[in-house]
Amino acid sequence: NSTIEVIRQTKPEIVLLYGLWTVNQYDLNQLAPTIQAIKSAGVKKIIMLGVPVMWDGKLPDHIVAQWREGPPLAEPAQRSWRGVGKDLPALDSKMAKIAEQAGVEYISMHQLLCNEQGCLTRPSLTSSAPMSYDYGHLTVPAATFVAEQLAPKILSLPK
Repeated sequence: NSTIEVIRQTKPEIVLLYGLWTVNQYDLNQLAPTIQAIKSAGVKKIIMLGVPVMWDGKLPDHIVAQWREGPPLAEPAQRSWRGVGKDLPALDSKMAKIAEQAGVEYISMHQLLCNEQGCLTRPSLTSSAPMSYDYGHLTVPAATFVAEQLAPKILSLPK
């Protein structure tokens, strides 16, 4: 595989594995051999990022629908379960188990972006930008927020 060859040539200290794991083109059974190939290429620290938050439809549509149900002067909720894929927690657990069995670190995007009140719909209370304009691609403010949350986790995980 050309990606593994690039890893062999460039010898990165850290490799992040991230994908839209919910799409059928990804065979999760192939993750373990992929991780082994990355390890064999000399990478000491491999981190798998979990399932991204996926919305059924467009997130702004869910934000507006939920806002319309509340008091007219209320701000839109920063968190919501409305429209979040129902299989997210189960798939996140499955991914964590795959990472554990492969001996790599796992960072749950579900735990990073969601809590008992729901998943983030915007990066902060003062942000007017949603986390996504569609089903899951992060906006620039959301990507910045996620990067700020991930950086300390990635840089502090044991090698």
